[in-house]
Amino acid sequence: MTTALVLGITADLDFAAGAFLAGFRRHNPDFAGEVVILHDGLPPAAQAALSRLEPRLRLEPYGRAQARARLAAAGLTRPAQIGRALDRRSPMMLAKFEMFDWLDRYETAVWCDVDMLVRAPVADLWQAGPLGWRSLADGALLRRRRTLSAVADLMTVHDVPLPNGGVVVAGAALRERWRIGAADLYAMVAELVRRTRAETLDELALFLLASAQGIPVTALDPALNQSVAAPGPQAARILHAIGPDKFWNSAPLRLTCPDWQADHDRWVAAGGRPAPPPDRLAEVQPLAPDAALAAARNRAFWQDLWHELGPALPTGLWPDLRTDRPYLRLYLTGHDRSAWAELTAAPAADRLRIAAGLERADLHDDGLPDRLDRALTAAGLGLTRKDARLLHVWFRDVPRDAVPATLGQMRDALSNALSQTIGPPCPQP
Repeated sequence: MTTALVLGITADLDFAAGAFLAGFRRHNPDFAGEVVILHDGLPPAAQAALSRLEPRLRLEPYGRAQARARLAAAGLTRPAQIGRALDRRSPMMLAKFEMFDWLDRYETAVWCDVDMLVRAPVADLWQAGPLGWRSLADGALLRRRRTLSAVADLMTVHDVPLPNGGVVVAGAALRERWRIGAADLYAMVAELVRRTRAETLDELALFLLASAQGIPVTALDPALNQSVAAPGPQAARILHAIGPDKFWNSAPLRLTCPDWQADHDRWVAAGGRPAPPPDRLAEVQPLAPDAALAAARNRAFWQDLWHELGPALPTGLWPDLRTDRPYLRLYLTGHDRSAWAELTAAPAADRLRIAAGLERADLHDDGLPDRLDRALTAAGLGLTRKDARLLHVWFRDVPRDAVPATLGQMRDALSNALSQTIGPPCPQP
């Protein structure tokens, strides 16, 4: 008997499986088992690229149709009920159960989610069992108390650790001693669907099976499935991007985990389809070094300034939280973002450029710019006016210690001009 590494993906995540395998092989070149990938329709080009990365590859079809059939066989008879169960997360969440039917072929099978980054040898995973997973943190049982109370009659052993389903170990003893197969796990899912609204059906089904059958569970080293959001990611052997931010779609993770990018590039070199550019958090964490450095410097500048001047700033102004830009805008409480005050660093370290502005696209009253001009002039601020294509702006440089008083005068001028505005009311921020 041999061993198996088992993955499951939808066809659009071929690059995630490719990057995972490239990293796994980089750190575990002596792995002699098979790699099994369950998928819902990988195109031939993706299958060929995966085969180049992993010669001992076995592809198994699995998608919504297979999950539906499994749940129907487990006793969920209403199609709408099955549909709602699968929509709680994804049908692929249940794909890991399939490896429990292969334990007559494999001595040990290890499931890994593909939103993971292998950073070290992990051969000891195949020594765990007969069941193994990383235990959820203290308090997880308490948070699931209502769900578990609904299935309490299924629980025999009560000290079973709740699993994170990202890495799951299944050994042949499950089949030989306990006669466990995939159908037993789908049966637990069926009970959970009937009795609860739980979303993590895979994890709870594993937990209930171990509890009901009294199966020993090996608590894996947390470094074998470490959340990327947890402290100490440098010590992780497998780093897990739990949640919506993945190594491929999140700009901060692309920037701070260059080894995932290197593994991804090996996948592309094997003929794989590249991942799309990151679309999450790129506006607050640019990928380009110059833009990332500029954003960090801007955030540091505005944080220091807020620490220095924040307590003295006038009330009635709320700051924009976009502090990665070279300017900081403040808006009038009770008004939208079409009118603002603004601070910008000046060439002299002891001065700031202070400005008031109106967005042309959001003007509902053609007379507002001139009214604001008169109000600012009456306040004696000595501002320079500029009417640009996108906005009207009034500005001047002032000493840093004069900023709070100047902003107070600017706030009053903006408020007076806006109070006479003719047109639709401003939406609340």
